[in-house]
Amino acid sequence: GGTSLNACGREVLQFFGSVLVFDMLVNNFDRLPCGLWSTLNQGNPGNVMFTESDTPIPIDNMPWCIRADVTQQQQLRVEYLKNAKVLVRAVAAEPDVEHPGFKRIRDFLHTGCREGHGWLGLGIDIGEEGTLVVQHAFLKKIRSVVGDAGGNGDDCIRLTEEDLHKDLDDLLGLLPEALVEHSGLGYSIGGFENVDVGFCVDVLQACREALQEATQQSAMHLQEDLVPIQTFNV
Repeated sequence: GGTSLNACGREVLQFFGSVLVFDMLVNNFDRLPCGLWSTLNQGNPGNVMFTESDTPIPIDNMPWCIRADVTQQQQLRVEYLKNAKVLVRAVAAEPDVEHPGFKRIRDFLHTGCREGHGWLGLGIDIGEEGTLVVQHAFLKKIRSVVGDAGGNGDDCIRLTEEDLHKDLDDLLGLLPEALVEHSGLGYSIGGFENVDVGFCVDVLQACREALQEATQQSAMHLQEDLVPIQTFNV
């Protein structure tokens, strides 16, 4: 079942797929529920706003990077990277099959998160078609940021560790100098203190490996499906 999507609906779902890549890179679990995070995470509809022209705007983009230099977080980091790799590999291997991890977004939009934020949902089922729109946009953005845009160079961004450090420095440069100085004393600087470039780089690498493994998996399936052709002398 599901409701047929119009152009505006498709654009919003494509936005969800793209913003989910950002959320995955910084472990921002407080927006859209998906297979990357525990089912206890029911999503937060308040962190997506809309303009008068129905353009979606992500707000409260809080990073919660899992640090390798914090002993208590090391195992969680390993598990997170594994989950990211499994999710990306599954979607890349079968992009036209509704993935359970992404169906959670479909269910979130349909019935809300009543036990979490008390949202009753839209009461609209985007259907399998809608889930696939999210998955395709997610996969396209993943390919872009790891430098594999499916042969389309125009869509290729390829984030590097150097890029991420520069972006963070530029963002910190927009903050009052005194605020940044106090961050080393345990003060919050709007979430920027939670950014760990090394974590983001490791997530990108996990995604890159997932894409490679999905390609190899598809190639193996193709080989398995091949039927030997009997040749005859004529």
